[in-house]
Amino acid sequence: MLSVTPLLCISFLIVGVTFNTCAWMVGRFVMGFAGAVIGVAALIFVGEIAHYDIRGTFELLLPSPSCTWYCSGVHPWSDRKLEFCAFTAAFPFIFFVILIFMPETPMFLLIKGKSKAGAKIYDVRMEMKELEEAVEEMKRTEVS
Repeated sequence: MLSVTPLLCISFLIVGVTFNTCAWMVGRFVMGFAGAVIGVAALIFVGEIAHYDIRGTFELLLPSPSCTWYCSGVHPWSDRKLEFCAFTAAFPFIFFVILIFMPETPMFLLIKGKSKAGAKIYDVRMEMKELEEAVEEMKRTEVS
């Protein structure tokens, strides 16, 4: 997610600055690609890091920049396009800054054999036991 987020910011700004149709289409393609990668990876990350009681709330917040874009009705040739694209680019920028300080997920730490570090981050013994069982099952089941 960290590697794709700057692409998303740049694509928002390309779409906001350009009046060339080809450049706009390239910006939208990069925006769609980066958004899809972040969307999939963020769902996995939230599923691993958030407590199951609030996981759904976080997953509902993920598409907020896209919803802002589509609900505003700003079209590609609008005179307010640059301001709106700059505002929308702020979402992935803030996401990038926050993500730098996020710890590794407990599942990642367990896969790497660092169960004590995972327990420090995820201080719920019952769920840690379930995660350890899931990791053991993954190790037993080879996937090509």
